[in-house]
Amino acid sequence: MHAMTRLFSMAGARGRGTSHRTAVSLHSHTLFSKEGMMFIPHLVSRMPLLKSLLSRRIARFAASNGIRIDFSCMHWTPPILPRAVLDQEVTQIHERLGMRALVSITDHDCIDGVMHLQVCNLSLEIPISVEWSVPYEGALFHLGVHNIPADQAHGFLQEMQRYSAAPSVSRLKEILSALHSAPQVLLVLNHPFWDLHYDSPDRHARALAAFLRANDTPIHALELNGYRAWSENRNVLSLAEELGKPAVSGGDRHGWQPNALLNLTAAHSFADFAAEIRRDRLSQILILPEYLEPRALRAFTTIDEALRDYPRHPWGHQHWTDRVMVGIDADGRRPLSHFWQNGGPWWLRSALWAVRAAAHPRLRPVLRLALTEEVIH
Repeated sequence: MHAMTRLFSMAGARGRGTSHRTAVSLHSHTLFSKEGMMFIPHLVSRMPLLKSLLSRRIARFAASNGIRIDFSCMHWTPPILPRAVLDQEVTQIHERLGMRALVSITDHDCIDGVMHLQVCNLSLEIPISVEWSVPYEGALFHLGVHNIPADQAHGFLQEMQRYSAAPSVSRLKEILSALHSAPQVLLVLNHPFWDLHYDSPDRHARALAAFLRANDTPIHALELNGYRAWSENRNVLSLAEELGKPAVSGGDRHGWQPNALLNLTAAHSFADFAAEIRRDRLSQILILPEYLEPRALRAFTTIDEALRDYPRHPWGHQHWTDRVMVGIDADGRRPLSHFWQNGGPWWLRSALWAVRAAAHPRLRPVLRLALTEEVIH
């Protein structure tokens, strides 16, 4: 069956009358999500002076604390709670679109946030979903696994974690096949062209081709990502068409800004929406005006929200150093605040202040003019 992906603007969505009853928000992150930090050495490698300074500071940190900084063993967590993410996504859909809302939160390799929402006895449908980090032939892919059967959720998560710790082609096939056999599950390859190791685009491309050849059937859709460039998303559309699969939306929010890409559907439940994508291979994606903002400006805003102090944070994650975890030994991780009670060295505080200043509302009009983005067509 031929797959079809339709793109709509706000005006186009309103012009569809009553055919769209529901908007689906896919791919959001909460404070349960463990976000990798390999992007830091990747960015610093492009700036020799900063690279030299960071190397010296890492050596000094190791000498003072007896701990070697390894960014592959570090992670940070977003500041926002699952209930706040859910409420914001639902409010946006209700107030801006006047539609029913389906929200699938996908924290990295963790379902604690959605399980917390499940026991809150909310009137909304809460799919059990996760963004699974999948090592494959030297590359790393992220799979959005949406709407896992409740009675199998923890078992599936354990199998995913076993695979990620010790990758095996046969084990991966077994897990994906089992997930695919559950008709209410939706499997989405998130941001397929993003090299998450930041080291070898060619290797990533080869691994992607091999991954899709080996797992064509259980992958139901590819993701248009709300924080990736349109040029990359356009390539995703081309790949999806080549594979005969639909593309679906993925907002990929990590802060307080609601998702800028949504799916539109007539479905009343997530299982019905999954069937629409899997069986009918029809996906209707709404591009909100926020996606048309310069991507760098939106990134600065997210960084500002991640670095901001939250004096009343209910989990005590008041400072950004409380939300960055450092691997120390086999027993686990400790927050940076354990080592830096004053927020870190002066040069780091100064650099972070500059980054946050770029996101100040008074500077946004200037940055909006200075930053150019590719037009969607």
